[in-house]
Amino acid sequence: MIKIYTDSCSDIPITNLPKDLEILPLHYYFEGENIEYGEKYQLNMRDFFEKIEQGKIPHTSSVNPEFAINRFLDDILSGNDIICICASSSLSSTYQNVSLAAKQLKQEYPSSNITVIDSLTGSLAEGLLVLKANSLKQEKKSYQEIIDYIENYKKYYQINFFVNDLTYLQRGGRISKTACAIGTTLGIRPLIHVNYEGQAEQVLNSRGVKKCDHILIQKLIDEVDLNESIGIVHSDDLVSAQRLLSQIEKLDLSCPIVLGEISPTIATHIGPNAYGLTYKVKSIKKNL
Repeated sequence: MIKIYTDSCSDIPITNLPKDLEILPLHYYFEGENIEYGEKYQLNMRDFFEKIEQGKIPHTSSVNPEFAINRFLDDILSGNDIICICASSSLSSTYQNVSLAAKQLKQEYPSSNITVIDSLTGSLAEGLLVLKANSLKQEKKSYQEIIDYIENYKKYYQINFFVNDLTYLQRGGRISKTACAIGTTLGIRPLIHVNYEGQAEQVLNSRGVKKCDHILIQKLIDEVDLNESIGIVHSDDLVSAQRLLSQIEKLDLSCPIVLGEISPTIATHIGPNAYGLTYKVKSIKKNL
């Protein structure tokens, strides 16, 4: 039996979560609190941002090797084959940590099959890739066929989103204090894209909701593979997500649409009221 794992950065909504998919949670905590969130304790995104607005500083942590070993062990002992799809190694150390766990387990159980894959992306782009892998499993594709698809097509799963609150980018060192102040005054919203190397980069700036929506929708029309799902992501901004959903439905693309909320570990770095689209593109540049 094949067991597919991913981490909680994949942002797959509960309504779309396959029953047999295993999630490795990333954790976070706030300074001055003796609570670790992410598995036993959860916060909704509004409460999460309210804590930040009150001056509390969040800290995030990736999946550690010991946790991954404990989660994998039952499947190994049951003779199951494991595929674990992780957030980009440029965005989280989860891939490296889970790879260490897999290496240790393979030494102890040489006949086990454990494949850990760097998705080179994150949030619902990672989630769509995971859902595709799970659908291939349901189609009775072999262990190697599923791995080959992920490795061959993971760069095709792209994500673009606009950030609203520049202070979060400034805190993370992505923009300077001066750029943050000027951008906030002018109402500038940066478009963030996760590139083919799995790195988040700012590709352009825009102003105004209508223009931001137009950019996202036009990129979708130009790039989307109509045979796969489209994802809408937001960070405590359901209004913008539903507005995008309405615009996409008018295009009559006949693609399944998944609407998900960006999780705290990612939202820590981009802030509230971010929103965007993710989908599999028709093609990528040949030199990448």
